Amino acid sequence: MKLKFRFFIYHLSKVFAFSLLTICCLLLTASPAFSEVARQKTPKTVKMDFKDVELPVFIRLVSEVTGKNFLIDEKLTGKVTIISPKEVSVDELYQLLISVLQFKGFTAVPSGNLIQIIPLSDAKQGWTEVLTEEEKGEGFVTRLIPLNYLSANDGVKVASPFISRNGIINAYTPTNTIILTDTARNIEKLVSLLSSLDKESLPGKIDFKDIELPIFIRFVSNITGKNFVFDERVAGKVTVISPKEITQEELYELFLSVLQFKGFTAIPSDNLIQIIPLSDAKQSWTPVLTEEGKGEGFVTRLIPFEFLNANEAVRLVTPLISKNGVINAYTQTNTIILTDTAKNVERLVSLFSSLDREGLPRKGKINVYSLENAEAEEISKTLTNLFARQPAAQPGGMPGGPPTTQISVTADRFTNSLIITADPDDYDSVKEVIKKLDMRRRQVYVEAAIMEISLSKMKELGIEFRAMTPTDSAGNISQSTTGFGGTNFGGIGAAVSGPEALASLSGMAAGVVQGTFKFGSKEYLNVGALVRALQTEGDVNVLSTPHLLTTDNQKAEIVVGENVPFITGQSQTTGGTILQSIERKDIGITLRLTPRVSEGEFVKLDIYQEISSLTETAAFDVNKVGPAVNKRYASTTVVAKDGETIAIGGLLRDNETKISKKVPLLGDIPILGFLFRYQKRQIDKTNLLIFITPTIVKESTLTDITDKKKKEMETAKDKKP
Repeated sequence: MKLKFRFFIYHLSKVFAFSLLTICCLLLTASPAFSEVARQKTPKTVKMDFKDVELPVFIRLVSEVTGKNFLIDEKLTGKVTIISPKEVSVDELYQLLISVLQFKGFTAVPSGNLIQIIPLSDAKQGWTEVLTEEEKGEGFVTRLIPLNYLSANDGVKVASPFISRNGIINAYTPTNTIILTDTARNIEKLVSLLSSLDKESLPGKIDFKDIELPIFIRFVSNITGKNFVFDERVAGKVTVISPKEITQEELYELFLSVLQFKGFTAIPSDNLIQIIPLSDAKQSWTPVLTEEGKGEGFVTRLIPFEFLNANEAVRLVTPLISKNGVINAYTQTNTIILTDTAKNVERLVSLFSSLDREGLPRKGKINVYSLENAEAEEISKTLTNLFARQPAAQPGGMPGGPPTTQISVTADRFTNSLIITADPDDYDSVKEVIKKLDMRRRQVYVEAAIMEISLSKMKELGIEFRAMTPTDSAGNISQSTTGFGGTNFGGIGAAVSGPEALASLSGMAAGVVQGTFKFGSKEYLNVGALVRALQTEGDVNVLSTPHLLTTDNQKAEIVVGENVPFITGQSQTTGGTILQSIERKDIGITLRLTPRVSEGEFVKLDIYQEISSLTETAAFDVNKVGPAVNKRYASTTVVAKDGETIAIGGLLRDNETKISKKVPLLGDIPILGFLFRYQKRQIDKTNLLIFITPTIVKESTLTDITDKKKKEMETAKDKKP
């Protein structure tokens, strides 16, 4: 059938410039998004917002933006709505066009400098381009997919459900090739699917029952392409079953296992593989491998050691050698000569690599000692330092003397064990040392009593008086009042506030009161004179009793308080921002000690006791330099008997405050000046005492201490505040 086409070829030449401008102007009212794109000469991105736009109009937009030339079939009609929440690139715009065309039943077929837009039904007949394996193409294309292992007919069966509605797939069996016609995107997905299936495998599952061994060898030769040579000794029957298809490599590995099972092995020799009995292979037929080679069948491997002793290695792995394997040590070069199956040799080489580590002696035995009480890392350090200072003795030395060989001790902290490499005689000596070090350490329970006793004494003595124009008969201040006078050191001012104020005066007070007077709506006492004397004494006991349980010779610490930040430095940025660096310190009660139990039930204590608190001071700005700390501590080493209480420190501090208030001149008159002044004297004494009581904990006393503390806690909870 003859087809008619309308040609819309867009070029940048001046011939079509006027026509292009006319079309764009007509479309300004049809689509705001199109007019926005048309105003840009070479837009990098396009905002898609089309509602019921004619398909040819959309193709014109794509042509204008991408610079591609389109040849449009007259059958191309219809409207489409395209909405994209964000702008798309030029490449994304073209891919969007391909999707829109496929959605409307069309496709784009490149032809020279033109892109033909035709119906999908016509494209699959003769309009598609044929791609090679490297090309991807666009629109509707045809792809030849050669298969190496998968049957072309099986490939068609697998891929057919994924072909698009207008796609075509066929198998060309002479070259085992699939001919696929579909959209470029779908073809790319199908090629990936077929590639994952086109793997090297056998035409069927392995399922042989009582097959003759020579026949099975011929089968493996046909599949793998390997050349085998064997004599009449290779005989017998075998049953081989594999539930799934296997590759050629897997088949050959299975073949080697079958040979070993029947007492044979495969020895490569040039282009041939010799199949011989294992008894012959271990004598002279095995190839000698380098460190890099792996080999197959029955092989011989030379394994040199740098740290591990060759004789010791032979002793360790002899139980792992196969029935026909051979292992020997060549002590002159500290090398093992190993003959066995290639797989077993590979496993043993991996084992030797993990054993041949630096630090192992040339001769010795590896032993593991599990500790019960001590820490493995600490014991390891002690033993390593011990053996490093002792020279090795000559063979045949006296028992208990220096070790005859080098001894290596390594700690395993996860199992708390020691890995010791030593001769049996040396190991017995090392074990005796470890047993004495691996002792259960005694525990010490330490109670501290921190007493801060404050003694305070204060004396106050003063005389105050006042005078005022008399009040009238009603008690009101006379309107003719002209003045008043007197002294006020804190007592008389509070007393005149009302009759009930007299009860609030502390100490001894004596005065003259003449009724009351009113000022405004409030009534005041008419106090003419007041004598007040006061002396106070007080003592406050602040008791803190931290207690701590720790192990002999183990540092322990308890902190009760708060972690406070302190400013340690300041810096200013170019913008004027001040940056501060801080350091946090513990403020409160700190008890830090290390007990050491000695003979005779005595305990040596390294003690650090600190009491600190924050205090306010007006000498500096706290926000700039941080808070001030009132700190008292004691650090000492003492020896105390089990259960004995000792005082480890004391601190006495005196603080005396004197306050004097007086009337100028009059207060300085001898004898009579006492009537015009007020005096206060306060003395504070603070005494800090620290007591320590260490108790060596035995199995019975630990339970008693626990029960005692439980009862104290329950008693404290039952007390009402």
